[in-house]
Amino acid sequence: MVRNFFYQSSFVHSRSSAVDTLSEPLTFSSVRETLMRIVPLCLDSDPSLIPLSCKVTKSPALNETIPLPTTDLPPDYSEGVPEQELRDPDDFSFWSEKQAKRICIAIRQIFGVEYVPVVIVADANLTALANRILVSKDILSSSSGP
Repeated sequence: MVRNFFYQSSFVHSRSSAVDTLSEPLTFSSVRETLMRIVPLCLDSDPSLIPLSCKVTKSPALNETIPLPTTDLPPDYSEGVPEQELRDPDDFSFWSEKQAKRICIAIRQIFGVEYVPVVIVADANLTALANRILVSKDILSSSSGP
């Protein structure tokens, strides 16, 4: 019975809401950039939880914010580097299910697709979540037909 519930509740549902939908077409970069703004807020702006790609640092010479580099590290770089710095820069973590629920609510409000918190926890990555949203929107738009 629990297994059947999980499969039923993990499907994506489209919901019309009073919030205006985005007028421009969705692209991977626009969805990812939006997630880069909302995910840290939903995670209480806790630096240990938010993706490394969302963190910014001050440039002492220029006195302006610049994003941290998100390039892949060479294989020999892993020696002596803390584990947190070796993770995928788009990965994020949770302290509670409430934080995953906040992300679900924000995605529903902004993109018009609904996920259960288990899906957000399973992805826990900005890139994976952006791809999931785009695929869901594509499926929902093709299923509604002309």
